[in-house]
Amino acid sequence: MTSLHHLLYTAFFPLLLFSSSVSPQATNDLTRVPEAEGALVVSASLALIQGSCVFSHDFLFLRRLAYVASSDGTSPNTYRPGYHGGIWQISEENFTQTHHVATVDYDNMLKALQVNWTQAEWSDLRKPLYSGIAAMLTLERFGPIPRDATEQAEFYEQHLGGQAKVFTDAVSKLSTECESRNLDMAFVLDSSASLSIPDFIKSKTFSANIMDGFKVGFNSVHVAAISFSRQVKEHFNFQQYNSTSAAQQGIRNIAKYSAGTNTHLALDYLREHIFTSESGSRQSAAKIAIVQTDGVSHDPRKTAAAASALRDIGVVVLSIGVGSGIDVKELHAIASPPSCSRVRVLKDFSELTSMLPDIRHTACDSQPQVTAVRQDRAFLRNHLQDSSMCATESALKSRWKPWKSHFRSDCAPPASRRTSAMLSTFETYSPLYKTLAATFGVGSATWDLDQATVEKCPIH
Repeated sequence: MTSLHHLLYTAFFPLLLFSSSVSPQATNDLTRVPEAEGALVVSASLALIQGSCVFSHDFLFLRRLAYVASSDGTSPNTYRPGYHGGIWQISEENFTQTHHVATVDYDNMLKALQVNWTQAEWSDLRKPLYSGIAAMLTLERFGPIPRDATEQAEFYEQHLGGQAKVFTDAVSKLSTECESRNLDMAFVLDSSASLSIPDFIKSKTFSANIMDGFKVGFNSVHVAAISFSRQVKEHFNFQQYNSTSAAQQGIRNIAKYSAGTNTHLALDYLREHIFTSESGSRQSAAKIAIVQTDGVSHDPRKTAAAASALRDIGVVVLSIGVGSGIDVKELHAIASPPSCSRVRVLKDFSELTSMLPDIRHTACDSQPQVTAVRQDRAFLRNHLQDSSMCATESALKSRWKPWKSHFRSDCAPPASRRTSAMLSTFETYSPLYKTLAATFGVGSATWDLDQATVEKCPIH
């Protein structure tokens, strides 16, 4: 086990608090446990909030705020007596104004998050999920939500009672490098006639700069690039570049050719020629495609079908639409669910720069492969303070049902043996994984999956 694997392996075990009850409220879901803390708890809370599709996109503002306000809840002052602002340190005054935010559908919040905000009290914000929701509602109330860290620092000072410099200094200490090394990432550039050469250069520069947050190499992150107009042109596959700088230069060297907008051909090409073993794509790697376009495809029906087929082989698709000619509905048809967190709409290509940290973060949080690690009862007793962790067969089946659609059809359901397994990515954790982890006890699930099944059954 590598040092990174060991670090993540040991980081998960203090969080494996899990009971045999099926409902999220009944499990030891740390996002709902008062005074829980730490980066993993923040990540799980954010995954639930962003994956609910109840709120606007926050452009990493919530993640930054958690660190600025309380160092992810680890600051000794976070849960001080008499102050219930929680990890996001939301004041009582701001909390009282979160119950009637015009842009938020509270009924959908109840359905998606099982949180009845009309009954929430300020003291509930000692639970991380509730503090995060209150912070998100506050951002919505003062919206629009700023996209980059500089504007967010100003917002923080103007609306949240903080100091812009404190925000900026703290955010500078947050790591921006993706820890994932087992990632295959493909860039898809629009080269149609409607895109000007200066905008095409901005698109290439944006794609190259995304790589700054990743370590590209044959034994780490693999990258590929194609462009499309009437036809598709492959510029390089996953086997070509062994360094970040070389791959970035490869992107910058792409020449523009103009014709139509056959987006479906690009998506089909990714599935048939890029995300294949012949092109260097790895079966065990998380797979992501970042698609940029400035207009409506020639055949939206074929585009939606091609995107669905691409997602079906386990590729997470992010779609970025730029300009006035885009079809937002089509962007959502291209993107992987939840599309609310994987679609970006920009006015023009000059806005791409402000989106870099956000897209890097989203790419790093792409769907990983999942492995199951069996745990014996002695180990569970040592780490969980509760040896009765194994669920009944009926409970296992109940837990399997909501997630069954995310596994390939040839994957077997959990067996009936009463053993415990931890779902762990070791490399990165995705929005779906975080949601599952938060729902079933951060980092764990009581599914009995034999190793052969696990190796061929990625979540996608």
